Amino acid sequence: MSGGDVLKKNKIMVVDDEQDIVDYLSIFLDDNDYQVASATDTDEVMPLVEKFKPDLMLLDIVMPKKTGFAIYKGLKEDPCFSDMPILIVSAFSKTRDFPQVEFDRMIKENNLPRPGGYVEKPIDRKRLLELIKSQLGENDRNVDNGH
Repeated sequence: MSGGDVLKKNKIMVVDDEQDIVDYLSIFLDDNDYQVASATDTDEVMPLVEKFKPDLMLLDIVMPKKTGFAIYKGLKEDPCFSDMPILIVSAFSKTRDFPQVEFDRMIKENNLPRPGGYVEKPIDRKRLLELIKSQLGENDRNVDNGH
């Protein structure tokens, strides 16, 4: 383990079918001292979660094959991962609060806990980092890395 790896304590997994979003978030998180794993194919998510064991997940909603809600539901119903914080990062509506309202409706109908927060694309990096820090209990870390 190199000296730089010692500072990267928390693991964050990015799940999004858009490679440019995955790359953007991965670089941003790495620059802010997080270990990052990512999946662009929903079939890769559970095997990677089991291997990487993330402390937090950033999850898109609209993806091919399996929706973000199906992934969220599967994780929250799995005793091994049910406590993992998940932040929803999505742009599936132009209506300001639609992603949160629709996702909350599905969560209520399925008796699931609410996600740790919602971030709409285009991503507000400062807000995203504040939500991540809040979910991971890292209130003493720098809010941004100068980007």
